[in-house]
Amino acid sequence: MIKYIFYCFCFSSLIFIFHLSIVRITNKIKFIYLIFCLLASIIFSFTILFIFSLVSFFDFEKIIVMFSINLFIFFAYIEFFSMICRGFSLRILTDVYLNKTVEINSINKIYAMGKGHSWLLKKRIDSIIKSKLIYYDGENYLLTNFGKNISTISIIFKKILKLGKGGE
Repeated sequence: MIKYIFYCFCFSSLIFIFHLSIVRITNKIKFIYLIFCLLASIIFSFTILFIFSLVSFFDFEKIIVMFSINLFIFFAYIEFFSMICRGFSLRILTDVYLNKTVEINSINKIYAMGKGHSWLLKKRIDSIIKSKLIYYDGENYLLTNFGKNISTISIIFKKILKLGKGGE
């Protein structure tokens, strides 16, 4: 079983390889590509393991292990990818690195190659409008029904996990 788990971990790394290949080919970053990569990795893993007789259609325990490992790697990769793409603090570190030294008052000027913090706020608001979580009525931002449901779920989970408000 240890050998089988090792193979599953090796094959699940295909999620990363498939995703990088698709992003390089299409030059676009979309969540649907990650879902496709997860499915492709699971299908590829099962096929290879089946061909080499390490798993059969009736080995439910091994199938669950393979599926679980793929999901674990998938969610770890999503978290890592999100942090790299959208991480505010990481972007500040990158900007400071690129500019060698930065005074505290200059961080807003250099943030995101001179776009500044207002660009970040607009980008984030535009993305949640596009996701249909909020809408702008010309004067105020308001939650959609979908946004209210997501907010309620978020509040419940934060209370259960004692996470606090967040975004601080």
